[in-house]
Amino acid sequence: MQGTGIERLRIGAARRRGRRGLSVIEVVVALTLVSGVMLGASAGFSGSLAAVDRAHDLHDARTHLATVLEDVAAQPYDNLLALNGNQVLSGATLASSAFVTDLTVFQAQVDLLQIRAVVSDRRTGQQLASVTTLRSRR
Repeated sequence: MQGTGIERLRIGAARRRGRRGLSVIEVVVALTLVSGVMLGASAGFSGSLAAVDRAHDLHDARTHLATVLEDVAAQPYDNLLALNGNQVLSGATLASSAFVTDLTVFQAQVDLLQIRAVVSDRRTGQQLASVTTLRSRR
């Protein structure tokens, strides 16, 4: 026989007393797992921030383009050809501008002008949006 019930309880209690805490290896493995999860979460978070910044830039570029188109629409028909080749800045100076809009205006038909506005990121040179519209003599 292996012993009485009381002896078994004493042996089990003795084993548990020796195993009260975690070993160093267990702590290192747990910290490594937690670090890996946190690293993955931070990478996802920084990717989300970059996407939000990009969306903000696109919104600002489209707002700038809408403002340029409103200014062009306010011009008399006879003044529109003079806008061909102009650049409209989003700021007061080139250094303070985030966006540049290039205007192209040409005679499509008699009494009909085609106007193309292309907005680009001044820092990267990347084209962000463009609009082509027609304007007739009234």
